Amino acid sequence: MSENLDQKEVRSKAALTQDELREAVKADVKLSLTWVVRGLEKLDPEERSDAFDVDREDMQSLFRSLDYRGPAEQAGFRVSPADPAEDKGTGYYWMAGNEHSGGASSDMLFDTQHDAWKDACESGNITPDERDVFEWYAVSEWLAFELQEEGETVVELNNWNVWLRGSTGQMVHMDSVIRRVYNRKLRNIE
Repeated sequence: MSENLDQKEVRSKAALTQDELREAVKADVKLSLTWVVRGLEKLDPEERSDAFDVDREDMQSLFRSLDYRGPAEQAGFRVSPADPAEDKGTGYYWMAGNEHSGGASSDMLFDTQHDAWKDACESGNITPDERDVFEWYAVSEWLAFELQEEGETVVELNNWNVWLRGSTGQMVHMDSVIRRVYNRKLRNIE
């Protein structure tokens, strides 16, 4: 019997409960913008830009999410964290691992894995995959960074960090990417 209690205690320390996760997410997911964006979809692109006081390119970025990691990995690229002792800095770099690339690697370090994957695609002339966007959320700066680390698309719009969520139908705190982010945060605190 005590073995089961110990296992439950270990499991509860390894992951946030649903209630804890829901409360944590409330602090970082500021506002659902889904209905606002859906209303903007009905306007032509020029009217959208005028209504939201942003340029046309920024407005269009709300309706597309690009996956850089998948196509780059398929082409033989990989992204790794920099070793501060070796690489004179922190961040991420990419390396091409196929026989056609000649072992090329990035010349600079990137703040996020997302930026490194994006540069790998641009350097390797790789077309990213387009992903569907179903929901839009204003999120904290911290969560925006963590979501980008997970390969999610976050755009800045009028000083808001907007997460372009590629899933729908479940509460945000139950989303697998959100669970990974907050459970990693929990492990870093302990």
